Parts: sequence; structure tokens; C-alpha cells
Amino acid sequence: MNTYRLMLLGTVAAGFAVMTVVPAVAGDVKKEVTLYGQVSRLVGIQDDGHSTTVNHYGNDITRSLVNIDATAESENLTIGSRFEWSFDAGLNITEGQSAAATTQTMNTNASRGTQNVRISDIFFETRYGKLSMGHGESAAMDATNSDLSGTGTAMSVAEPLSSGMGFVPKLGNWERQAGGTAAATNAGIRVADVLVRHDGSRSNRVRYDTPRFAGFAAAASHGQADVGEYRLDYEGELLDTELAAAVAMQNASASATQFERMYLGSISAKHSSGVNLTYAYSVLNQATNANQGGNGAGDAADPGSNTAGRRPTTHYAKLGYSQDFFGLGDTNLAVDWLLTADGSVGGDRAVKWGGGVVQNLDAYGVELFATYENIHYTRGSSFGDRTGTDVSVTNTNGYEAINAGYIGAKVAF
Repeated sequence: MNTYRLMLLGTVAAGFAVMTVVPAVAGDVKKEVTLYGQVSRLVGIQDDGHSTTVNHYGNDITRSLVNIDATAESENLTIGSRFEWSFDAGLNITEGQSAAATTQTMNTNASRGTQNVRISDIFFETRYGKLSMGHGESAAMDATNSDLSGTGTAMSVAEPLSSGMGFVPKLGNWERQAGGTAAATNAGIRVADVLVRHDGSRSNRVRYDTPRFAGFAAAASHGQADVGEYRLDYEGELLDTELAAAVAMQNASASATQFERMYLGSISAKHSSGVNLTYAYSVLNQATNANQGGNGAGDAADPGSNTAGRRPTTHYAKLGYSQDFFGLGDTNLAVDWLLTADGSVGGDRAVKWGGGVVQNLDAYGVELFATYENIHYTRGSSFGDRTGTDVSVTNTNGYEAINAGYIGAKVAF
């Protein structure tokens, strides 16, 4: 049993022990059930360099969902549960969608859409911290999402609104398809494949969160397949500047076939003037002798570029300004930049530039937004099978830029 696992299991055991010191019978227990949620929709004008279309989507950054929270609270102990259910009709990217299925109109004509249980969780909370068990957020989740800009509804690290779009090879470049002909068709590579979000996840896990002290809090979780995650975050204020930051680490070495370590973090600062700055970073370390991508191998029979040691790395930066100009709620303006290197194969590079505005209507619980995204992608010089035996693999360095504009709204209730 490795050191990380011992530390994590020890933390969880300590959390259970703490809960046992709470009196089993409380004098007064207050019970409460809360229903809340949101609907988030957008319209996109999307140009992949070959054609321009208008599409109607659910917002993948902040999805339409319903939450039910139930708590039983006494003086020393709160026991509760949380259930979260998402409703996606025409999502701009579908989880688990194969790369070959990418089109600008992916899933846009769904009549019933999809439904997904995101959280089904039980928790026990005292002054010593909070212990959660069930399907919920792992400790590292959203460690790259420290963001005080007010634009997170439409501009988020490694989650472009164009995530479901596919890149089109430039005309004249040889695309190695059956017949070996060049074509202005979708290349089977999505934005989401190359602008990669490294993060924790919603999973079956046990998680312990410490109380917050002097602005700091820590968390640890153990998930299915022996995945351990650890987190430290901070919330506070310094010199008229609001601060939020988090760092996290994921250890999946016991079960990983691809990446065994993930390191991630973010920091956001917002001055009282409204000027704000956000930065996030993440990196994956590949397991020894692990292979991924291309044809799923990197041995002599299939000398792909995704051999052990590839380190997909993502940088994200955002500059923003927030002010209540109209007495309706903050107007949040921002420009952002996103870079992922080695995201899909060794040597590739994807860059996004964007800008947008999010207008809060506080009295209505509404956020209105408009954004623009420009995305460029360069494929690695070698990809997948280089032996010439697999004609299904794309082997080109030139792809058209993606340009897209979006307007949308999120209504919370």
C-alpha cells in the first residue's frame, strides 16, 4: 500500500472517528428540504473555416439542472443528503462522444435530450469538518476554477462553448483517408479533444473536508479504482483585493493505464475597483510504459507519438472588469486566453482567445451573456500509426481556425 493511499485512508478513518464523539441523541433537530436549480441555454453562430451555421444548445459550462438538499440539523451535528439531476437538450458537447461523431450540429436536434444523475450524496458535518460519501465531487474537482471575474457562466478554463466543434483540414493538405483524398470535411478531432480540462470529477468516493481556518481549508477523497485526491484552498481579502486560490493533486498510480499523476491549481484576484485577474494551470504525468491516443499503442508495432512521458499541460489566463453600471447587477467584462500542449498527441498545440460580457439581473436571478471565441490547432508532426498500414488515421498539420459567437442566458430558481 503506497504512502498516498495510507495518508488518505488514515484521514478518512480519522473523520469517521470524529463523528463518533457526537452525541447520538440531540435535543432539537431541525429538518429542512430545499429545491433549487437553473436553466441555461445559448445560441451559437459557428464557423469552422468551411461553413457557418447557427445552432441552439444547452450550456455545457453551467448546465440546466435541479437540486434537492435535505438536512437534519442539531446543535452539534448536521446530517444531510444532496441530489442533483441535469437535463441536457442539445448540449454543445456530449460526454463520452467519440471523436468521429463531431459535427457543428452534434446533438442539436435531440427531442428529449439526456438526463444524468450528477450527485447522489450523504454527508455528516460537525465543527470538526464534513464527511461525505456517495456519488459527488472529488477533492480535486474545480481546483482550476478559482474565478472572481463573474464571467464563469460563459468563459471557463478549458471549457470553450465551442467544445463540440470539429476541426476541418485546410484544403490542399493530404488527409490520409480511404482513397487518400483531401477533403474539406470534419477531421474527427473536437475542440474538447485538444483543449483539455484537467480536473477532478463527480465519482463514487468518500471525501473529508476540514473546517476553514484563517481562510484556508483542505480536503481529501478516495474514489473508485483506488484514486486518491488532495486539495488545499484559500478564500480571503488582502489590501482591498478579494482572493481565491486552490491547489490539488490526483494520484491514480494503483489503477492508471494512461496518466498516474495530475497536478492542478488556480488563483483569482479582484480589486475593489472591479479589475480582476485569473490564472489556472494543470499538468498530467503519464504512467510508466502507458500509451494513449492514436491507435492506443506506442510499441514497435505501432510507433505512435503517445509513448510514456507525454505531459499534457494547460495554461489559462483571464483579465476582467466588473461594475454595476445600470443598477441591475454587475456587468462583467473579460478577455481570456487558453493553451493546451500535448493534449491529444505529442507535439500538438491548441490556443483559444476569447472575450465576452455577462450581465447580472439580480432581482430576477438571471445572467445574460455574449461571447466570442477564436481557436487554432496544430497537430503533432507524428500521430498514431506511422507504418502506413492504417488509412483511417489523419496525418496532417494544417487545420482551419474556428470562430464562433454566442448569446445566452442562465435563469436560476
